[in-house]
Amino acid sequence: MIAHLTTTIRSALAGGLATATVNVPLLGGAYPGSVVIDLLLIETLGHGWDLARATGQRWNPDPQTCQHALTVLEGVIKPEYRGPGMPFGPEIAIDASAPPLDRLVAFTGRDPAWAPPAQLR
Repeated sequence: MIAHLTTTIRSALAGGLATATVNVPLLGGAYPGSVVIDLLLIETLGHGWDLARATGQRWNPDPQTCQHALTVLEGVIKPEYRGPGMPFGPEIAIDASAPPLDRLVAFTGRDPAWAPPAQLR
């Protein structure tokens, strides 16, 4: 699956995605391709955390990349995109000095301290 995603993204970049305008109905409009690329990064970081945390594996993406993703996300996620039936839960309160990945996870509505129940580990 990762190989397919990588090939698809490389093809889109070669086709000019970074400078194109892309319609993203779920987010209410059209965005520059560079923002869509950043959103793909955010998906990878967030769901990578989900999978790693749920399976007890380490997930240590580059902190600068996580900070970049958080900055982008803060600029596009509006309060109306949070809650039941929406892509994001309410933001989890976390200390501003927490690592960038923890702050990114908290911003998306996940608790950075979450761990699966012991019987699932």
